[in-house]
Amino acid sequence: MKGWFFKVFSLKKDIFLIFLLLPVFLFSKELITLKGNPIQGALMLGEISSQVERIFLNYRVIPIFENRFIIGFNRDEPSRQIITVVKNDGEIFTISFHIQQREYKYQEITITDKKFKDPWNNPEISQRIQLENERLYQVRSNMDIFSKLESYRFIRPVTGGRISSEFGFRRIINGNPGAIHNGLDIALPAGTDVKAMSCGEVILADDFFYNGRFVLIDHGSGLSSIYLHLQDIYVCKGQKVKTGDIIGTIGSSGRSTGPHLHWEIRWRNCKIDPEKIKDIDDIFLQFSEE
Repeated sequence: MKGWFFKVFSLKKDIFLIFLLLPVFLFSKELITLKGNPIQGALMLGEISSQVERIFLNYRVIPIFENRFIIGFNRDEPSRQIITVVKNDGEIFTISFHIQQREYKYQEITITDKKFKDPWNNPEISQRIQLENERLYQVRSNMDIFSKLESYRFIRPVTGGRISSEFGFRRIINGNPGAIHNGLDIALPAGTDVKAMSCGEVILADDFFYNGRFVLIDHGSGLSSIYLHLQDIYVCKGQKVKTGDIIGTIGSSGRSTGPHLHWEIRWRNCKIDPEKIKDIDDIFLQFSEE
């Protein structure tokens, strides 16, 4: 789907894009350029001309900084997407396109370790879990989605390692359906350095029952990343970090079967596949009035 051309037809300022299997045509004066992989669980970067005043995705306003913006698609995002472009002179264009749907796997796991007995049967532990879930939800809800995204460059937080669990699948533990896996698990030896995927502010660094020791970073514009099951934490709440700063080390704390990093990315309420951030420079769409 990446790198193909959308032919544009205009009718009463509504723009309908018809999907054609042709190379990208470079317009001379693009109002908007969209880069990335148009697929569920992906991030995409946008660039606009000075003629554009506002951008909306599915009728929700998207913050713009220095003529750039970022959008994301959830694990189960609907196929059809709508971007509304408002020019400085008040003229409005609606760009409609479709993202690729994905099929996710199931993973069956049998665990006998007493560490993995149902914690909800223990009133003390279940209360702890509930309070921790509420706290994490509150911290994420308080993020300023209109704050500036300082960097559009993202790195992998660890070097090497084996992908032990992919994004998006559902685990079946001891015959019982579990939660959907919203991150990427990378198996590495305990003590391996974990780096911040981009610059931002640490908004939570703690030790939870499920997460173990973890760090949550707000990168701006509603984008955040979280790093679970750490052995050591080297940062604290309120600390500013740069891309590549070491924030902790690989561990097996919390609800974990062995040393690994659970790396999770969110844009607003959308769960993003960490493996998809590497496709972010590919041009998907370019649109001009001409």
